[in-house]
Amino acid sequence: MSGEYQNNHYVPIWYQKRFVLNPVSEHELYCLSLKPPQFIDSKGKIHVGNAVRRLGFGHCFAEEDLYTTNFNGVESKILEKLFFGEIDTRGRAAVEWCAGFSHPWNGSDNINDLLIYSIWVLRNSVLQKDLLSFVIE
Repeated sequence: MSGEYQNNHYVPIWYQKRFVLNPVSEHELYCLSLKPPQFIDSKGKIHVGNAVRRLGFGHCFAEEDLYTTNFNGVESKILEKLFFGEIDTRGRAAVEWCAGFSHPWNGSDNINDLLIYSIWVLRNSVLQKDLLSFVIE
């Protein structure tokens, strides 16, 4: 299967860019690794690498095959392609609409998209928390 839809972001790149002052010139975030790299020196002593690193948007808040399903040995990326792709597209417009909101309201449906995106973010953060607590325990 191709590498398309393999590096799945649970925080979309467009949203990550909202956390830098100048997304045109800044292309990295400080990311905290809960499992920093370890290495063993020539004396056999274990050293822990930096937990905080600067990484490009493509490497932050992403997992390989996070949304890939596998049924009886058949992989599918349809969940990422159709479901999350649509949420990311509509969610981006909704977040931008909300960030630039002014009264009076223009009557657009972006408020509905914002609600859908917010529910997805909440569900995803709860899922990530459950996965994190499972990994830590």
